[in-house]
Amino acid sequence: MSNQAVMTTIPRAFIERSDFSGVMEILEQLGISDPQQTGAETLTELQSSVGFLVDGYNDDPRELFHIPEVRHFFQQLHAAWPFGLFFFRRTSQTLQLLVMCHIEAKTPQSASVAAGTFAIPTDSVVTFLKASAPPVLYLAERIGWTPEQSIQFLAEIAAMFGVGRGTRPPPETAEAKRQRHHAFLKDQNRTLAAEARTGFQNEGRGAILVGQPDPGTVGCQVMFVAQSSLLETEGLCDDRQLHAQIERYDPEVQYVVCILEPPAADSYIIAIP
Repeated sequence: MSNQAVMTTIPRAFIERSDFSGVMEILEQLGISDPQQTGAETLTELQSSVGFLVDGYNDDPRELFHIPEVRHFFQQLHAAWPFGLFFFRRTSQTLQLLVMCHIEAKTPQSASVAAGTFAIPTDSVVTFLKASAPPVLYLAERIGWTPEQSIQFLAEIAAMFGVGRGTRPPPETAEAKRQRHHAFLKDQNRTLAAEARTGFQNEGRGAILVGQPDPGTVGCQVMFVAQSSLLETEGLCDDRQLHAQIERYDPEVQYVVCILEPPAADSYIIAIP
């Protein structure tokens, strides 16, 4: 667990302007505005430790996650900086607010239901957590968590919203993952193909690395890496399937894409549309 807590306030004016400058300034001061460049010690120290309090809506009877401006702010923040699940505090309700701003929680229309009670669509929670998992898994691996610890961490978040009641969710089957990957690749084929063409022209044979594979998810990390560089990249240098695909694909009509979901990396040869 972390050994310090960081709390700051987001004024209403910033929310209404979708102005992230104050938030990003805090994240930069903490050294986590770009967590991929942050040392493991800082990541460990700040994991589940950052809290934001939304100020200026005390007289609004609505829950914060029902206010359109608040929802939009946290949705856009997550799109620009998809690491909140790893860093946000639960005790300050920041992590809960992030999730609730991405789902449609309904107020049951019944006089017998207590005020402040909401019907949470657990399938939407699962969809959001699944789409948001890759950055969490990446940072968890950086601080030395095992895959089991990472899955349990996500399961605990899911349980906060009634998903699984704290039990470990069933693992995704290989076929289900393959179908999910191919749905993403079909949706993003033209964009990835253009990146692959440019990469081949500039650096020769290589592969497109994709960091967040769910279709429609913002913040997807995409980059072309030459085979010579992949041979020096930890975790990919000895991936025989990936390097065999790079050797045999036809760059005129195909490209290679490698989807990174720690601790796995799945690679495919894709036809250029």
